[in-house]
Amino acid sequence: MLRLALALLLGTMVVTAAAEEAVPDRRLIVTRDMDFYGSDLQALFDTDRDACVRLCLSDPQCKAFTFNTR
Repeated sequence: MLRLALALLLGTMVVTAAAEEAVPDRRLIVTRDMDFYGSDLQALFDTDRDACVRLCLSDPQCKAFTFNTR
């Protein structure tokens, strides 16, 4: 019984460690129909969403971006 408890505990620790490593330093959370007003770093026109994602993730000052599909 003690071996089973120890195995479960070690298994839980391995899963927890793997889950912690899987979370990236920066990630995107999509919020639809929202404009994050102010503090603009720059305005981009004639671009696509993927380019905005890459640009924001590569700039440490970028905390959020707004992409207008129109």
